Amino acid sequence: MHQRYKLRRAIVILAWTMAFAGIGLMLGASFFGLAGAFLADPGARPATWAGWNILFFAFVVGLPCALATLGLLLGTTGRLPGTRRT
Repeated sequence: MHQRYKLRRAIVILAWTMAFAGIGLMLGASFFGLAGAFLADPGARPATWAGWNILFFAFVVGLPCALATLGLLLGTTGRLPGTRRT
């Protein structure tokens, strides 16, 4: 019975981690799109501006990774529903 609980807990932690990453991806892509709309001045910031890469990696890659890590940490410490040790 204990082995079954450990597998269930691992699956719940994985589900929470994927949910956090998905939410982070949606938020990050939205923020990147908004930043692109506000910063899209071809005269001041051409398409080859290095800041686009920084914004992309910060919002579309960094935010989901940070939230997935947060979900993993909260899940392993038992602070999310379904992950508490009994």
